[in-house]
Amino acid sequence: MKPTPWKLVIVVGALCGAGAAAAGQDTSKASGATLLVNDSDALGQQGDDRLALAEAIRLANGGLALAQLSVSERRQVRGVPGVGRADRIRFAVKERVVRFPLQIAKKPEMDFAVLQTKSFMPVLAGNGGDEIDGKGVRFTNGPDDATDTVNAQTLTSGAPLGGAALVIESSDFTIRNAQFERFIDGLIFRPATGAASMTNVRVINNQFHKGGGIAFSGVSAGHERSALRNILIEGNTFLGPAHFGGSFPSKLHTAIAVTGATAAVAKGAATAKDVVVEDVQISRNTVRAFAGGVQVQPLQTLFAANRGAVLNRLHISGNDIALDPEAGDPAVYIWGAVSVNGQVSDVRVTGIRIENNKVLGNGHVLFIAGVEALMGGDVATRNIHMEDIRIAQNRIASLKSCSYGITTIAAFPEMGGPPATGLSLKNVRVVGNTIEGCAIGAFSAPVLNVGAPGASSGNEIAGLSYEGNSISGAETGIVVTGGALTAEKFKGSAAIHRNRLSEVIVRDNRIGASKRGILVAGAFASGEGAGTLSGNVVGLVDVAGNRMKAGQSAPLCHIRAEFSQRSSASMVGNRVKGGGPDCVEGPSS
Repeated sequence: MKPTPWKLVIVVGALCGAGAAAAGQDTSKASGATLLVNDSDALGQQGDDRLALAEAIRLANGGLALAQLSVSERRQVRGVPGVGRADRIRFAVKERVVRFPLQIAKKPEMDFAVLQTKSFMPVLAGNGGDEIDGKGVRFTNGPDDATDTVNAQTLTSGAPLGGAALVIESSDFTIRNAQFERFIDGLIFRPATGAASMTNVRVINNQFHKGGGIAFSGVSAGHERSALRNILIEGNTFLGPAHFGGSFPSKLHTAIAVTGATAAVAKGAATAKDVVVEDVQISRNTVRAFAGGVQVQPLQTLFAANRGAVLNRLHISGNDIALDPEAGDPAVYIWGAVSVNGQVSDVRVTGIRIENNKVLGNGHVLFIAGVEALMGGDVATRNIHMEDIRIAQNRIASLKSCSYGITTIAAFPEMGGPPATGLSLKNVRVVGNTIEGCAIGAFSAPVLNVGAPGASSGNEIAGLSYEGNSISGAETGIVVTGGALTAEKFKGSAAIHRNRLSEVIVRDNRIGASKRGILVAGAFASGEGAGTLSGNVVGLVDVAGNRMKAGQSAPLCHIRAEFSQRSSASMVGNRVKGGGPDCVEGPSS
């Protein structure tokens, strides 16, 4: 569940195999100024002998004129800065550190509170084409020896945690080679008020230490729906407070978060345009000791209704993610939508690539869901469709307790959330992954209900393949089911009716498991949650070429119309159609 602008330009050259023109970057900006920041106080004092970061931002924004600076400050500016020009901000400060005004966040009473942050710096708005190149400069929240007078030093080791460093509302913007320390949010990106989109943003080779990471939003500064396009997040390092012996103020703390429309525009969602997120690349980043690694969600809502979102072409590749050992949320989490005591609908997602990542986590480690709906709401989620999903060549392992390595589901009602109707995933390929130490290596279902009442029906996964994966240390290697109820007791009763998983291929996987290699079930139930599963169907194309690893005595593949694992739910009329040479009819539990 869950999740300050500048300006400078540069020739981005070849990024991920594509030049600036191929990436759609605007290279027509007029040549701007080079602004050399030499004041270690981020705010500084206008008219003194040094140029501060805030003054450089205002010059680039067009909010400060050169004539308003002192002679010494003007010597730090080469060229004419301002709106419509490609300016560069660089640094020549003592000890390579710029200290921001100290912010201390009060730890909320709820572990999963949504934190609201602000920056004391000028917003980087209207800075299209600008670049900030830190060359290793440290941006710090106050002095290194600051005392946390609010939380009795319970948040981080050595210094308090709070606020946001910079807020960016500019397209064609690059920030690179800077280090952010002890901010809850290092960087916040959002379109400017009235902007049709934020495009061509590059966050490259930065470091985020002892605090939070970066967050993109498709909701503008004026609370309007907008678009995020051509976003590159590459080569950054995220080391959370836990890495330094401290703790986060909230468990909803993610290194990289990209969100389209949120509850901030929910009231106008019935007539508003779709929010659009397109061409996002998250590559070669390192994440350590965070509560969440990468989360992308085109639509979310809190205690309201929200609708209308598009996510096209998301590529997550070559990242190295190891969450905090106590983290419970997925390390990589892709939603079509998430609803907390509300309702969501009308989302289209296409072109998801999750490839060549190394991921360590707990619970569900790599999780793709059409919708997650939880904590109340009684209107069924509708019209959320995801297609063309490829999860390939990833290495996935358990930190402390991994329940599922790779999960792909259309509907995920949980914790009392509303049901789902008519959701779909199409053309899902899980290929060549290595999964170690998870109770279930890979799991797929049109509906996975974890303790939510109501009837989820008519949901579908069409075109699912598991090929060439290597799974070790599991109880069951791969589970494919038409509908699943996995919950202990909860208030109410669930119904999972007439959902379909079709065109399933399971080939050439190597599995080490204690109970079974592959389980195909029309319906799957575990726990004491009350409910009925009926009329759910799995359609197999082929299950062949799979084998158990040496020394494994568990059966290779079981097919079962209905599978119960310590469950009191009733099941009737569920089916598996088709089969393959690797499978036999299996036991019911």
